[in-house]
Amino acid sequence: MIRLFVCALVLMAAACSSGNEVRKTPPPAAFNPEQFPDLPMPQGFIPKPGGDHLAVNMGGGAIRRYHVVLTQVDENTKLQGDELEIWYQRRLAARGWELSLDQWPSRQEWVKAGASGTERLVLETGRADRRTIIRLVLTPTDG
Repeated sequence: MIRLFVCALVLMAAACSSGNEVRKTPPPAAFNPEQFPDLPMPQGFIPKPGGDHLAVNMGGGAIRRYHVVLTQVDENTKLQGDELEIWYQRRLAARGWELSLDQWPSRQEWVKAGASGTERLVLETGRADRRTIIRLVLTPTDG
């Protein structure tokens, strides 16, 4: 009986000690930015840790939703201010996007006609903790 009790304690201690390990959580299945080659992410920026991000492309592009907040990884990232605006303007225009509203440095709206209708991309920038924040939201404009 004592052996059984000791074995149970050893098993419980082993189970409890493994709970202190740091586990990396896999990214959510609804965040697949690689499915959006027309929405580039600038070097030196990552999706904001702990943020709710969405990047889904279903039905061969019939349904596309994208909502991500990017945060500057390093305060010394070269892409800031006007350089960031030029970076996005060149890359989005090269991927078929047309600028429809320009209120830089805080907001731009882009539109693009595709097989599933016209889409609108809202690009907003700001600052938090001395770092640049970029918010990208893609929505359909039809229906």
